[in-house]
Parts: sequence; structure tokens; C-alpha cells
Amino acid sequence: MTASEIRDTLINNYGYTQEEVDGIKGVAALRAALGTAVAGDVLSPTDEPDIEELDDGYDDSTSSDEIGPLSPEWHDYVMGLFSSDELIEYEGEKRPTVHGLRRVAQICFGEMLENHATVLDAPKESNGFCATASCSVLFWDERSGRERKFTDVADVSDRNCEAKYAKHATSTAATKAEARALRKMLGLRNISSEESTPSILPHEEVRTDTITDIQIMAIDRVCQRNDINVVEFVNSGECKYKNIKEVKDTRAETLLSILNEDSKRNEYITDKPSCVGYQKTWRDTFA
Repeated sequence: MTASEIRDTLINNYGYTQEEVDGIKGVAALRAALGTAVAGDVLSPTDEPDIEELDDGYDDSTSSDEIGPLSPEWHDYVMGLFSSDELIEYEGEKRPTVHGLRRVAQICFGEMLENHATVLDAPKESNGFCATASCSVLFWDERSGRERKFTDVADVSDRNCEAKYAKHATSTAATKAEARALRKMLGLRNISSEESTPSILPHEEVRTDTITDIQIMAIDRVCQRNDINVVEFVNSGECKYKNIKEVKDTRAETLLSILNEDSKRNEYITDKPSCVGYQKTWRDTFA
């Protein structure tokens, strides 16, 4: 709600006079007055000292209605709209989450009409399992009385993201792109929490996330049960390996997803006849 809407609500629904409402300075104080009114303890003019303590720090001579995206106070005003659980601290700076950005954007600009993500590049071996996505958000801007649309892009891989999120690179990239679009729409100077890259996970450390012994054992067992050549099957993609331990865990998950589904496995092997024929000595040269 805007400051003017809060004032109207206090007058029309909770018995405030115009003089009493005009005496409440700052949007934070107005929100506090409304919250108290809703709870049934309507503030009176004698409570004015407490209201002043709740002031949000803006100059009382300036109406909160006049604070807009071009105002010097805008960034601090918007950041003040986030709840504590919508802010995550990175490197000494509180950064908003995408959930908070969605909510606050609608407070500041109005109803969200569209939120659409597009996958520009899906993760695969040839691009290092990197996903790129764009996201467009469309709002009805109550301030200007027109539609406003913002679009941004983001990429995600294990080079710039924690491994647990990089395993879902496409959806993570879409969320990251949405956060960027909303942040730019709000005109915030700091980045969102979704855009933050933990400094404790450098490229060299993340890239060591390779196939596990459990995955190797699972691939061997399913290949043996279905008479599939392990070496040929593992090397049936774009990348070729001299040792199975060179395979990344994301590729291993893809291989296991093929092996563990009958229709997918049969179709895959039919197209690659060289993969037929399990060899129990494959570890001698490939492990």
C-alpha cells in the first residue's frame, strides 16, 4: 500500500481524522499506525512521541508519496520494505532473496502481469554443463499508469554456483535471471542473494566434483545385468575418457538415468550397437 492508501484506510476504516493522519510523518510510522489500528489499539494524538520514534529516517518535510525511483532516498526506502527473512547477509551486505523481490516489486509498482523464463542454452558436455536462461517480468505500474517490462539473463554452472544448485543448473539460471530483472526494476544498488557467488568455492575446488565409487558400482552392475559394454557406453557421448574416474558426477547421473529406465536404455543401445557386450575385465584398462 502507498502512503496515501494507508492514510485513506486510517480515516475511512479506523476513525482517524485528517489532522491526526497528517501528523504521522514517514511511511514506516504510517505502517506502524495501521498495524496498531488493525490490532484494535488505535493510536491517538497523544501517542505522537511513539510515532516519531518509528519514523523511517526520511525528512519530515518531504511526503513519502514524493519518493520515487529517481529520489536519492529510493534505495533505502525499498530496502526497508523487506522483512528480515527476505534478506541474506553476504560479505557484510544484506541482499534480498527472489521471493522478497517479487513481493516488494508489487508493493512499489503494482500487480505482476507476467513472469516468463526462457532457456537459452541447456547444460551439456560441450558447454561444461552450463545453463543460460532469460526472464521477463511485466508489471502494471500504478505510478505511471502503464505497463513496465524488464528482462535479464543469467548463466549457471559449477564454476559460479554451489554444486548443490549447479546440479539443477537450468532452473537455478531462470531464478537468477528473474532476481536480476526484479532488482533492476526496483533500482537497487546491491545485488540479490541469488546472484551472489560464495567466495569459499573457487573454480578449482568446485571442478573436482567427479564420479563417485557408488556411481561406478551402479553403472557396472546395470551394464552387467543388461549386457552393456561399460567402456563403450561411458564414451558414447561427446566427451571421451581414458579412465572412468575422469567422468564428472553430473555426467554419471545422466548415464545412470539412461541405464535405469528400460525404454530409454533400450532405445539408446539400439542406436549404438558398439555398446552391446559386457566385459568383466573393463576395470583393467579403464579404472
